[in-house]
Amino acid sequence: MHAVEEKLGTGGHDPDVILSLSALFEGPFSIDWLQEMADFKASHILLAMDKGIRDHLLERLETGVFQFREPAMRNRLRSLLPPRERERWHQRAARVIISTIKEQPEAIRALASHLMHIANDPEGCGWLSRAADEYLREFQYEDALRCYTKIIADLAAQSGTEVDRLFIDAAIRYSKISTATHDPKRVITVLLEALERAKASNDLPSQVLLHMHLAKNNWLRSHYGIAMRHFDHGWKLVSRVDDERVVRSSTTFSAFFLYWQGRYKEAVEVYEQSVPEIHKFPRGTFPLLAAIIVGQCYCKIGQLSQGLGMMDAIRTRCLEKGDKHSASYASAGMGECLLQVGEVDRAMTYLRHTLQEAGSGHNQWAYIMGNACLAHAYLLSGKKDQAVSFLRKYLKQSRRARIEVRPFPSFMDLCWAIEEGRLPRVRGLSLEKEIVRNLQGRNVFMQGIAYRHRAWLKMKRHADPALVLGDLESSLECLEASGHILETARANLELGRTRLLAGKDERAKTMVVNACRVIGKTNDRLIPEELRHLAKDCRAGDNLLKEILRLGQEVVGIRDPKELATHVISTVNRITGAERGAIFVLDPASTPPRLELRAARNLTAEEVASE
Repeated sequence: MHAVEEKLGTGGHDPDVILSLSALFEGPFSIDWLQEMADFKASHILLAMDKGIRDHLLERLETGVFQFREPAMRNRLRSLLPPRERERWHQRAARVIISTIKEQPEAIRALASHLMHIANDPEGCGWLSRAADEYLREFQYEDALRCYTKIIADLAAQSGTEVDRLFIDAAIRYSKISTATHDPKRVITVLLEALERAKASNDLPSQVLLHMHLAKNNWLRSHYGIAMRHFDHGWKLVSRVDDERVVRSSTTFSAFFLYWQGRYKEAVEVYEQSVPEIHKFPRGTFPLLAAIIVGQCYCKIGQLSQGLGMMDAIRTRCLEKGDKHSASYASAGMGECLLQVGEVDRAMTYLRHTLQEAGSGHNQWAYIMGNACLAHAYLLSGKKDQAVSFLRKYLKQSRRARIEVRPFPSFMDLCWAIEEGRLPRVRGLSLEKEIVRNLQGRNVFMQGIAYRHRAWLKMKRHADPALVLGDLESSLECLEASGHILETARANLELGRTRLLAGKDERAKTMVVNACRVIGKTNDRLIPEELRHLAKDCRAGDNLLKEILRLGQEVVGIRDPKELATHVISTVNRITGAERGAIFVLDPASTPPRLELRAARNLTAEEVASE
């Protein structure tokens, strides 16, 4: 007979025994559960609960329902049970809850707290999956991740149709929310096992999604060739799948991949082809993140107001719902985009929000990105000590998470500052290694940034001017392919100035003037002081007229009504600097005539109706 059962047999009224068993419940627990678990008398349970309240261990939530005041008190009492007995009592508690459960979220979460401590069959794993759904509804990402990890571990050695379905579903969800939290190598191992199960059962929809997730995680490890092969294979399978959900997810992944490849204009085009004419707030973590990434892409292709408006609307809605995990993605995106256009003070505000929200929402990726961008922001503000401090935090966190991809230019600029002596040397950092890493990568935008830094390095070392010009021309070519308006203008400016110094006057001067005008529209403080007068030669009124005339010519050739509406709103938002836009038509059939919403960006039908 086991120790606790001996005590139950000889003195089941012992309050300490009852409290020790109560400590197996991590949240609220019912005295009915305790009574069924160990056949306690109700009077004995109530005496134990009264003792727990007197000793400030417990608090009564409602009639018959209690919980421990502090996790430390609960853990101390739980530790009094020997490990093997603890597992057996967790099994009993799980059986009791399953027999009485009535789909209440609290009961499902209570059940999960016991299932986490025992080996589960498919039924138990099914309950863990439902518990993970409940945690995600409450934005408790770490708890959901623990459930998926447990499902994967328990089903690894099992087989069968239901086992495979549960394992595959858990693997996909695990990949969705584990970025920078779990080692991508471990995630890849799980996804490959799930892919083998999906192939064995000829589950094509799951194969598509698994290939896409394998592409993402290999990209995070800088295994670009493997990532592209998985993406291409998954995309080929899409045509054989009659599942709108899978097609939609694959389109979302395609926008992700274009962003990771630094092809921002193409990412926006894919997004605009897939979204409804009237904006709807994205549902689910993955579509939310995709929308935030597209918002960043809008900023990079010159539609700063629309991109910031898109991310701000998502951030506001997420904070209203208590989803700090997703809000931190938006804050990080806004901070990074504002930093690139020289709005350092505004950027720092959002980057500080990023660290706060990412800390509360357990978002390691946003936390890592926020630290890298804050290091750059402090450098631009002249605060070198803070810059080095945040740079070291970034390096430590990214190494711990095994994240090797760096899809933003702040890190290269920090390395250049070290090369120039504006920041002290940081162990393990080398500008030349970062240049090689990015040139060997598949991100065309970061290749453009790397070529520029290699040209600067050659200038510093008094290399042959022809070699410098070659790198600057390669930089311009890559940045034009990316669609990044501001960095393309900077590349033109750098190339033009270098050509001027080389005596190639006429074409070079035109390049410099045009580049200064483009940069000046965003932030004239980004133009070198000696060249700012060139940006003033461009009259805003003339530019506006040209933009309007160009729009008139473009709309004539667009036949698709959805594409036409999207193009008009995006263009007008860009010209006017508006964050949101909509097209209304007059409905003459209504009395009195009323305006009907036909298309919108960053405005939902509900928001319009509430005005």
